[in-house]
Amino acid sequence: MMPRLPALHTLWILLFSYRTMEVMATEHIQEFACFTDYAEKLVCHWKVPPQLNCSKDFLLYYRKEFFPPINVCVPENGEESSMCTCTIYP
Repeated sequence: MMPRLPALHTLWILLFSYRTMEVMATEHIQEFACFTDYAEKLVCHWKVPPQLNCSKDFLLYYRKEFFPPINVCVPENGEESSMCTCTIYP
């Protein structure tokens, strides 16, 4: 039997989705990265052209384990208008 990982080391599975066509989105999304403090939150962000509205054009799907449920994070435009940011809490 495999030992269960402590709660602080929860596995995050991220599934990125977007409403725009795939070809267009791959040109728009740059520098996708996620960071976690292993206790309170996981923050993902990526660069997009300033004219895009993050909350209307993108969704970030995630799971905390290998199995459902799948959760959704609706990103917000960051302080810089060219950044989308999703903050996920356990």
